[in-house]
Amino acid sequence: MLVMRCLNRALRSGSYCRIEASIVGRIAVKPIVQRLSCRLHSTDWRVDTIERHFVQVGNEIKGLKRQLSNVWLRDSCRCPQCVQPTGQSSVDLSTLDLNVEAQSVQLNGDHLRITWSDGHRSEYSVTALNSAFEATSSKTPLTLWSQQHWQKHPLPTVPFQGYLTDDSVLKAALRHLLQYGFLLINQVPSTAAATQQVAERISFIQETFFGRLWEFTSNRAYNDSAYTTEAIGPHTDNAYLYNQAG
Repeated sequence: MLVMRCLNRALRSGSYCRIEASIVGRIAVKPIVQRLSCRLHSTDWRVDTIERHFVQVGNEIKGLKRQLSNVWLRDSCRCPQCVQPTGQSSVDLSTLDLNVEAQSVQLNGDHLRITWSDGHRSEYSVTALNSAFEATSSKTPLTLWSQQHWQKHPLPTVPFQGYLTDDSVLKAALRHLLQYGFLLINQVPSTAAATQQVAERISFIQETFFGRLWEFTSNRAYNDSAYTTEAIGPHTDNAYLYNQAG
């Protein structure tokens, strides 16, 4: 109820919440639009500050602070327009507006409702967001990169043999994955066995109805766009499985 009173007071005053950046990467932050000190869930989480690109929440008990990105929230919308009946996302992250802003925010019980600057409306579970706060906690700074970034910096790359045998190289590889979201491993033999070695250096390979490892070529008999020569944009594989890949 305290959260409702705080947010209702803010909305009646004509102000609104704006949220963006940090989970997707570093983005310049403009001056604070509004400050609130409300509790999201019992006595654990509270809204510290709401800025142009992100909202910062704190947990007094655990001594934690989290910044929740607009882009991440917009991409995580689970409404029927954004998620297919199969559980696969319909949102093309490569075309998502990185400057998307929250025009209005309402919190009713466990339901957080946001109206975005692109006209879309999303609803989230506060409980699920709290879980996301924990899942996205990282001591490695995240970098939002662009073509211009890689014109000035080397691509995150490690050698195959070092990756397999040297824990310091493995540590650097995992840091690259966390910081940039991708990693290049050079000098890898073009065999299924080498691919398996790369995967199992990090973790076990999950069994699926396809098997552990499989190879395929263009074949429309499978009735799946992945088995064609058509371009496939950024997407989540196996979203219909309980334990998704990755």
